[in-house]
Amino acid sequence: MSVEMTPTHIATVRPDHTIALPAEMPVGAKVMVIVMPDESAMAKEAARKERFAKTLEAIRAAMQMPLGND
Repeated sequence: MSVEMTPTHIATVRPDHTIALPAEMPVGAKVMVIVMPDESAMAKEAARKERFAKTLEAIRAAMQMPLGND
């Protein structure tokens, strides 16, 4: 069994809704287009996950503290 490698090209949609592909891409080739989140959205998601992890850790730490009901 062999593994066939498929090249990946990333392009940005132009104002006229076209994309530029490399010259080696054959005319008539079947392609797939996937809309990717912009980098700022990915950075915001990473920051959100980091805040959540810190909050969860603080909750866990607070649950380990004695209540001090003397």
